[in-house]
Amino acid sequence: MAREAVEAALEAFDGTVLVVSHDRYFVNEVADRIWEIEDLEVKDYKGNYDFYLEEKQKKAAALAQAQEEAEKAAAYAEAQAKKQQQTAATPVKSKKQEDKKRRYSPDEAARLLPKVELQIREQEAMMGLLEKQMADPANHTSPEHSAAMAAEHEEYEQTIAELMEKWELLMEAAEDA
Repeated sequence: MAREAVEAALEAFDGTVLVVSHDRYFVNEVADRIWEIEDLEVKDYKGNYDFYLEEKQKKAAALAQAQEEAEKAAAYAEAQAKKQQQTAATPVKSKKQEDKKRRYSPDEAARLLPKVELQIREQEAMMGLLEKQMADPANHTSPEHSAAMAAEHEEYEQTIAELMEKWELLMEAAEDA
């Protein structure tokens, strides 16, 4: 009976009252705003206690979803990296072995060097553009997109490394002339 009297008095009062209570039913009936102090911050919820609980549940669900998406993105990126390593490891080794076995004639080296140098510059320019895109936070709204950009960057690095090895072989052949 006393609680109902206090509730009625508070509802009739036009001013502001700060209520601190552990009685959730009472707070739900009289409050139209909830302040929560968490992590040295005051969080303001404009509604009753039920509204506060709903908002907390929404935030918890959003946090759980964000963590799940981050875990999925990490797993996706890891799977892409493993896939790329598996597919790239064998051809790279055989290509390296082929290039090391292959000896270029001085004439062939003189003809191929400018082409390889152009390919290196092109790949470096493309990687530079990609790095600018990667530096823009707007391009990291999706974990999958971020992982794809990282995988593409890794491909550019691998291609440039292979071209540099070929360039070195061609330079050696050109110097032998």
